[in-house]
Amino acid sequence: MFEFALILIGLLAGSLLTEGMVLVPFWRGLPTDKFYELHGSGGPKLFRYFAPLTALAVLSSIALAILDGRPSTWTAACLCGCALASFFVFFRTTNKRLAAHEYSDQELITVLRKWSIWHHARTILVIFAFASLAYGY
Repeated sequence: MFEFALILIGLLAGSLLTEGMVLVPFWRGLPTDKFYELHGSGGPKLFRYFAPLTALAVLSSIALAILDGRPSTWTAACLCGCALASFFVFFRTTNKRLAAHEYSDQELITVLRKWSIWHHARTILVIFAFASLAYGY
């Protein structure tokens, strides 16, 4: 169970890091119309990738914490849970509005900056979850 949770959290951390370091800067540099065009085709694909990976990482970390009970496993589970909560607090509504092209040119600049900050925060949470699990086990 430990290895399964560690692999899933590691995959999630690496995926979030890649998205934040490669895709987000690219998106932020696009004109509004081009961003909306690419987001329309890429957004659903990213969701189909990240939704199950995130769910599996969170569920496996919680299962491991319950079965193992070590502080490091509980820390990892809590950090993964906080990363998941960010979806409901910020990303769900913002992503829906992006998909509906609701932001003007100027608003999109601000929203993508804010999106980037939230994304980096959740990435850090998952990286720390991975580190807690890997080094505390």
